[in-house]
Amino acid sequence: MSLVGFNGLTGFLMAVSASKISDKIPGEYLDIVVILGLVFIGLIVVMGILSIIRLLVSFTKGTYKKDGRDEAAYSKPLTGYTGQEVVQGPENDPQLVAVITAAIMASMEDAPADGLVIRSIRRK
Repeated sequence: MSLVGFNGLTGFLMAVSASKISDKIPGEYLDIVVILGLVFIGLIVVMGILSIIRLLVSFTKGTYKKDGRDEAAYSKPLTGYTGQEVVQGPENDPQLVAVITAAIMASMEDAPADGLVIRSIRRK
């Protein structure tokens, strides 16, 4: 431990001795190892901060009530909906479906695997 040196890019002051690892590793590689270590430590710090935030959210979630409403009302299934009702909308319009299909086929410019061929597109 005779000299104190300044190590390149990292800016760390290091005590230089004859049996140090830094004497065996070139300076550029040592800088890379130190920088990777700092990034790894930074990721651990970010992970810790996110864990603390997750714990805070889960802690406050149990005590927070939604507008004073009963939580049992949210857990009841909906009644009166069978799932078989047909909704009239643009997705059930055959002309609109044909126009969209023609536009997609024109943009693909290849023959599809299912054999669908658009013969003509009329514009109004």
